Amino acid sequence: MIDDHEFARIHLFRGVQRESIDPVLQTASISVREPGEILLQPGQANEHLYVVLSGTLSVHFENPARPAVRTIYPGDSVGELSLLDRSFATAFVVVQEPARILVLAGEKLWTLIERNGRVASNLLGVLTQWIKSNTRMMVERERRLEKSEGRLRAILNGAVNGILVFNDHGLIESINPAAERMLGESASRMVGRPLGDLGIRFPDFTPEGVPSWLGGNGPPLPEGGLESTVKRRDGTELAAEIFLSEVKHEEGRLFVCIIHDITERLAAVARMQRFSRAAERFVPHRFLQLLGRTSLEETTLGDNAKQKMSVLFSDIRDFTSFSEELPPEQVFRFLNGYLARLEPFVQQHNGVIDKYIGDAIMALFPGSPEDAVHAAIAMLERLTAYNRERISYGWQPIHAGFGINTGSLMIGTIGGAERIANTVVGDVVNLASRVEGLTKSYQTPLLITHHSLFAMNDNHPFSVRFIDRVAPRGTSHPVMVHEVFNADPEPLRTAKLVTLSLFKDAVSLFHLNHLGSALQLFEKCQETTRDDPVVAIYLERARRIANDRRRARPAEEAPVVWQEEMSTGLSILDHATHELLLVAGRFLEGVTANRILEVLYPFYAHWNEYLPLHFAEEESAMLSHGYPECQSHKEAHDRYRGDLDHLRREFSRHSDSENYLGFRLQGQFLGWVRQHLHRDDRDFACFMRGMKAKAL
Repeated sequence: MIDDHEFARIHLFRGVQRESIDPVLQTASISVREPGEILLQPGQANEHLYVVLSGTLSVHFENPARPAVRTIYPGDSVGELSLLDRSFATAFVVVQEPARILVLAGEKLWTLIERNGRVASNLLGVLTQWIKSNTRMMVERERRLEKSEGRLRAILNGAVNGILVFNDHGLIESINPAAERMLGESASRMVGRPLGDLGIRFPDFTPEGVPSWLGGNGPPLPEGGLESTVKRRDGTELAAEIFLSEVKHEEGRLFVCIIHDITERLAAVARMQRFSRAAERFVPHRFLQLLGRTSLEETTLGDNAKQKMSVLFSDIRDFTSFSEELPPEQVFRFLNGYLARLEPFVQQHNGVIDKYIGDAIMALFPGSPEDAVHAAIAMLERLTAYNRERISYGWQPIHAGFGINTGSLMIGTIGGAERIANTVVGDVVNLASRVEGLTKSYQTPLLITHHSLFAMNDNHPFSVRFIDRVAPRGTSHPVMVHEVFNADPEPLRTAKLVTLSLFKDAVSLFHLNHLGSALQLFEKCQETTRDDPVVAIYLERARRIANDRRRARPAEEAPVVWQEEMSTGLSILDHATHELLLVAGRFLEGVTANRILEVLYPFYAHWNEYLPLHFAEEESAMLSHGYPECQSHKEAHDRYRGDLDHLRREFSRHSDSENYLGFRLQGQFLGWVRQHLHRDDRDFACFMRGMKAKAL
């Protein structure tokens, strides 16, 4: 149990014969504790007396991490006071060094006191000494509390934020000077008043003007900052962010309300929002999204992305001569009014204005080409309504052309150290601009390329007709240009729909150099569509060529024959190409001799089978031999695959004439010969011959 040396050191048992209390000591237990263990803590019910036999313990009032107010050594005891008055422990008792502790039950201590006067006398001495020591500690603690309270009061008085303290009845108990300034009220007028009398708009007020979360059964205390308004005594309001917290104490609860004036912050946010909206007019947010950015601050010089999208160009007809008649301020007033009328339709159809170029609009449509066409039609319809207004005022009507093209382009930022700008780069952009220029030549307001048409669904809602196959200035690939005439005046639109098949046949025969047949069909079209400028243009062309035999329109470029410089040295590729050219020769001869029906379907079947297999074999060979231009070559293949898919759909519909299908097949084949076989494939053949020479 305990030895005589340990017994002799216990203050409670000094002068007591051990034999007289041994029966009680036999009922006690020995507890071995390690450093850091907490023996007692505030609020803990205590039913034992603890006597330290070895080691040391420490006493702390607020927190075990704070410095100790008392050290308990061997022979000292702890827990007497809370045990005698049956109260809770009021301090932390923490083991500092490994300790052996005698644990005596409370009822056994009472037995000792009743049977042994010496023990009772010693206990009284221990308690007296403890009270003296505790009184000194309490005086020191009070001094520290007063000092802390002074520091806290200085902090509260100097705080920028307003601070209110109110009780769980909603009555104000304290207010700092900042809150007085914010509310325009003195502390003497506010302390003791209900919270509802103040100009602070708390959430969840009851009809009595008390926040419902003050009640124990109400909603929980709001978390985080609450944006609200504070109404001052003079009637003015300020924006505020309110933070609420609850402080529990032995007499109940207090609530602390911190009021942060956010008037300047909200004004700064409003300024930033206005700046952001202004900046977005120069660099649209949608453009940043296309670059993978969320804000202008993230954008850096050289940001770029490759995207497939449709490009729309629009330009006012004869704007230069029109504007020369007006003073500068009137020119800009007109332009801004014109652009303001058309711009919303770009956004409504998922587009973004890339730039204004004088009177021209350049817009991008990342989604379906149908978005771009819908936007163009809507702008043309708005322009028609605008012209009615202008004519009613006696002003000159405005006419504009729209060109649309679809494909892959580079979007990014360019510039120098002082200024950057967003831009798009690529043949797709240049071709869209050229096609818009063609609207002047064909006197029609809306033209799109076959790239845009083929990228749409077959059941698109537009009225479309093929106009021409051209190679616009600055482009290397022939392009099929189509007119969208939904916005035409109703009589003209109806006439174009009636003659749609006839017109398509006529244009096809014209391009196949069967001028006599083409002339007959164009004349039939003109009987129905007297106001159709495109029919008139083709009639003039065909008659001029037919009447001037010296300037007879040459046939399409003759097909190439197999040449050794086309050889890749890969027999499967060379043999397939050689055979294709032989079959193509018979097809083109039949077209020239006006035997289209005879040669059309045999060549289509061969072409439809050859192209996918040839492309697959060629790409495999390029990869296996490390051809450096493999990726760009594959992209060219993908374009032809897309064109072939659309050609298949045209053949499968059985709604187009053999003349048109023959023209389409001839155009696709000759485009492949000129642009791919003569150029891209020849480069690959040269590479393969070089590889073979190195091997030898």
